[in-house]
Amino acid sequence: MRDPRDRSPDGTELAHALQDLTSVERWAELAATGGSPSFVTDAPTEGPIFSVETETVDGMHNVSRIAPPPDGEAERAAMRSLVRSLLDLAGHESGPARTQVVLTTAGPKVVACSLSE
Repeated sequence: MRDPRDRSPDGTELAHALQDLTSVERWAELAATGGSPSFVTDAPTEGPIFSVETETVDGMHNVSRIAPPPDGEAERAAMRSLVRSLLDLAGHESGPARTQVVLTTAGPKVVACSLSE
């Protein structure tokens, strides 16, 4: 049975989202245990790419820059929320991070993230 939140007629949007989430979760678990500080997806993406720079202090993620600046506040808010959630999931407690986000028709998607101490 198709998930009602999946707007694609054959269920592919939800399948791709879950596949992306699984790979992000695996990276976050590895990063949280001192493993790889970088994540890059090989999933194809279409849309403009943004660089979201953050500085984390005591687990609080401050978005310091989004380049290029997105057009609307809703896009900025969605990207900030996505990146903060990713950093929370990775257990990132302090230091800078740079996350590459692509703005797809289905919303923002993380394509790469690099953590620094």
